[in-house]
Amino acid sequence: MSDQQSKNVPDDQIKDGAADNEDGEDEEELSRGKSLCMLGVIVAGLAMMSLPLSYMFLIFDMASHFALHFMVFGGACLAGFFMPKWNLRTAIVLTIVGVVGIGYMAKRAPYAKASITVPAKTKALKLMTFNSWLSNQNWQGVVDEIKEKDPDIITILEISHEKSPLMDALAKKYPYRVDCREVNFCHAALLSKFPFVEKKIQTRWNGPPFIQVKYGKELGGLSVFAVHTIRPPYYNAHWRQIVALSKRVDMVKGLKIVMGDFNSTPFSRTLNKFGSYTKLKRITAKPTWPAHLVGLPQVAIDHIFVSPKIKVLKKHFLGNSVGSDHFPVNAVVGVPVN
Repeated sequence: MSDQQSKNVPDDQIKDGAADNEDGEDEEELSRGKSLCMLGVIVAGLAMMSLPLSYMFLIFDMASHFALHFMVFGGACLAGFFMPKWNLRTAIVLTIVGVVGIGYMAKRAPYAKASITVPAKTKALKLMTFNSWLSNQNWQGVVDEIKEKDPDIITILEISHEKSPLMDALAKKYPYRVDCREVNFCHAALLSKFPFVEKKIQTRWNGPPFIQVKYGKELGGLSVFAVHTIRPPYYNAHWRQIVALSKRVDMVKGLKIVMGDFNSTPFSRTLNKFGSYTKLKRITAKPTWPAHLVGLPQVAIDHIFVSPKIKVLKKHFLGNSVGSDHFPVNAVVGVPVN
């Protein structure tokens, strides 16, 4: 169009053309946003298929650990799809909010200061399991955290020989102890305020390294295990360890508590295998890792399992990571005693 011809076009027609272009661009952006959001919903749905698929192909069990994140992402994309505009931005923002919310809700401890009612013929036990991380140099922080929460029985994982000052600092408070710090690939300790009548360390076998102690009549003959299974991506070795550990724990009679780093989440086939085989109930579900990045844990891999007759007197809550890549898990249970 020449300059002369353009001058002859009315202004309102020029404005209408520009508006049409803007409307077209908005419709194109809306269509693209809806398409990407629907693609996100489909991807999240396919990712959730890792849960049933893990029972056919074990490799999918690694993906099942992030089932909560798949649900957050899928829900965010679904919400974005139905938005009249800003579809993709809505999905991104909701995904970020959801991931942050997972960590925030895990760190909330509404039950930390709740009062406890102890039934008759029941001994209240404060428990803690803490993967202190081999690279963590803040051993004094670990000591302070344990003293503050004051558990009766604690399992400390990834504790090396170099952290002897930590053990020495807790010697008076926890006179009964057993550890395998000197054993390769074990690095665990079990500290107790109560004396035990038997103790055992098992390493270099089909299952994970563990410490087992048995208490006397004071705690109803309770047996406590401290365990640390191998981490992903060694899913085949992890499965073998879980199966072997399940059989070993099931052989022990009487009341039992198993706690430590299972490197498995409540959505995984491996963790559910342990619970179903041993008939123990899991009393933990909060994400505990990672703690060393932004302090918002995302996956629940540290757990406490107890016998059905052991009652939960205070729901589990997280402590302070004090330099570790895990948050410690605390709970109070009631052990039946005569």
